[in-house]
Amino acid sequence: MHRDLAKIPLFAAIPETELTRLVEIIETRTYAKGEVLFWEGEPAQGLFLIKRGAVQISKTNYQGKQAILHIFGSGEVLAEAVLFGEAPYPATAEAVVPTTMYFIKTKAIKDMILRHPRIALYIIEVLSARLRTAQDKIKTWSYATADGRTAKLLLDLARRHGREGESGGIEVAVELPQARLAALTGLTRETVSRVLSIWRSDGIIDTKQRRIIIKDLERLKEFGKE
Repeated sequence: MHRDLAKIPLFAAIPETELTRLVEIIETRTYAKGEVLFWEGEPAQGLFLIKRGAVQISKTNYQGKQAILHIFGSGEVLAEAVLFGEAPYPATAEAVVPTTMYFIKTKAIKDMILRHPRIALYIIEVLSARLRTAQDKIKTWSYATADGRTAKLLLDLARRHGREGESGGIEVAVELPQARLAALTGLTRETVSRVLSIWRSDGIIDTKQRRIIIKDLERLKEFGKE
């Protein structure tokens, strides 16, 4: 665990002795696909770090409709915003593949921040990056076509969760049923289905067991330039 923690950007700047102390207080938790880490509105207990796997973050509107905000992967931090107040979890987190997490209680991570302010600076950097991502998403939804939205999403997912496919190309290593793609892009399932069908026919992508394989990355990037 010691070596794994040292590879996580959140702890990159803390000394060896602090990592040793961290090993004593951190919890390792495993989640099956579809299992919920925490629910929106639930009292916040601490900070999550993804060791291995992928986690979907979503919110529910007043009509009860789920909006998927993002899918996070290995090395990324979840629930970082709760460290700066007593607010509940602002969204629901669900494992979309079998996932292993590190969990640190709020008090323990706050004590570490007091000893090593660089941790707080990193968390602020994470919050800033996620604000920029949200702003970019609003811009994309305002101006991009359905092709542009879908291409930008697939390119981002490939960067975060891509791996070499068995028959070539880049396989996005999380299941992407059309309902999830629709929620992530703000499009209807029918629109997403149409876009993917055309791209399959044109050899830009392929699909296998609810996963997408990008066969022609350069052509997909052209759609994402809108």
